[in-house]
Formats: sequence, structure tokens, C-alpha cells
Amino acid sequence: MDAGTRMPGGGAMIFRSDDGTTLTELLVAIGVFSVLMILVGSGMTAVFRGIADTRAYSDTEQDQRNAMLWISRAVRYADEIDPPNYADPFLVAETGTFTFRTYAGLGDSEDAPYLVTVENSPEGVVSRVSGPGTDSERVLIAIGPRRQPTVEFEYLCADASIADDTLVVCPTDDTTILQSQLREVVVTLRDEGGIFTEQGIVLVNRR
Repeated sequence: MDAGTRMPGGGAMIFRSDDGTTLTELLVAIGVFSVLMILVGSGMTAVFRGIADTRAYSDTEQDQRNAMLWISRAVRYADEIDPPNYADPFLVAETGTFTFRTYAGLGDSEDAPYLVTVENSPEGVVSRVSGPGTDSERVLIAIGPRRQPTVEFEYLCADASIADDTLVVCPTDDTTILQSQLREVVVTLRDEGGIFTEQGIVLVNRR
């Protein structure tokens, strides 16, 4: 019998190996398992990061759309308001700040002019509205851990020296021209991640 030595009386002695797992084998197994865990963990991290990036991108786009709707409504009805009581309908017209009076109905009264400011601030892109029964501030797009929103304005004026309806960029340092010739405001909402929304808003009372 190959498995052992035959004992007197017909029995057999069975020899068994007492060898166990060596320390080297254990360390190799732990190393292989650790590498696999690192690979799996890295893959899962990449998947979750991709999901978070997609969600952040979608949220930023939606916030820009909502903010643009509000800004468009306010700017569209900007106009000269009952001179001389309000001699300057466009009080500030800069790249990152636009202050104007509007009949957009942003407060309790539909037929009263409201003073509106849309600008960049430490909170994000904000709007301020004051007028009859209203004095409020609203964060249109908030600064977040992964986004830095900004608003930019470009002002387009009618030019009497041009025969057609071509608009030119307004000289923002000349309030008189803005008051009389401003026809359109191009608004761009931008995020540092490269997401942006742009819209040209025609002033309906100045066509």
C-alpha cells in the first residue's frame, strides 16, 4: 500500500503532511488582494466622480437657464421712466454690473418702475429690486464648492450714421448715448468650468 506502512494485523499507518501556509505565501496573497482592492476602489471612485461631475454640470446649466429667464424679463422692459423724475434710466452699465429701471412688474405694482441691479458679488450672481412695496435681494446663481458663476453684459446701440438696423457696441462712459440709443443687451452667464449661457435681449420699448 502506497499511502503508508502496513502494520501488524493487517492495518496500515497513514502519513499526513503537517505543512501549512508559509509566511511568504500569506504576504503574497495579502499583496495581491491589496492590489485588487486598490484597482476596484480607484474604479469606483472614478465612477462616483463622473456621476458627481455630470450632476454638477446639469445643475449649473439649469441654474443658468433659470437666472437668464429672470434677467431677460427684467431687462426686456427697461426704458426711460417719466423724465425728469427719473432722468437716468440706466444708472450703471458696466461689464459686471447693470443697474436700470424697468416696467417688468417685479413687485406688487404692475405699472410702477422698479430699480434693478444685476451684478457679480461674493455670493455669486445676484439681483436687487427696489420700488413700490418691494426691496429685495436674490441670489440668481450661488457660488459653490465646484463653481464660480459670473455675469457679463455687453450693450448695443443704434447708430444714426448707419443706414440699416445694424447695432454697435455702446460707449458705456456716455450715459446720454445709453439713454437715447440703447437697443439690446447681450447677457452672458459663465462658470469657471467652461459652461456658459448667452442671450441677446432686445428692449421692447425701444424697437
